[in-house]
Amino acid sequence: MKLNTTQLLRATLKNGDLIQSIPVEVLNGLEQQFINEVKSQIDLQVQPTLQSVTRSLLEQTKPEHTSQIMELATLIQKADVIDSSTQQLQLYAARRQAARKLMQILLTIEEPGTKEEREINLRLDQLKLDITTQFGKPTNAKSSDTRV
Repeated sequence: MKLNTTQLLRATLKNGDLIQSIPVEVLNGLEQQFINEVKSQIDLQVQPTLQSVTRSLLEQTKPEHTSQIMELATLIQKADVIDSSTQQLQLYAARRQAARKLMQILLTIEEPGTKEEREINLRLDQLKLDITTQFGKPTNAKSSDTRV
């Protein structure tokens, strides 16, 4: 499945818990600002909407970024509404892409054992754990005890 971050961003407006699951490595700067604004509205116990988040971003940023914010808002508005299973597939794709990006960064580090390398390895371990937790081994619905 191809990663579509705008679908995930739209889904965060309805499912605030999803925000914690999206790896920031797959988001561009403006998408990260969008997520942060959704988080702050949830922290204020306000139900975020596309309009409220966009309005807040427009108030916080410089006028030259207005067109980029409006473009992102339009993309989010036009994004398909996805069900929970598609959200999970999108999260899987996001985590895989984030892991690839981190591996590319890791390959560019010249000195082994640096703090940056340790942090990247920790993040890679966390992404791997998230993926295995998300798609753990299926449980067998049939009971192992089949006595009649």
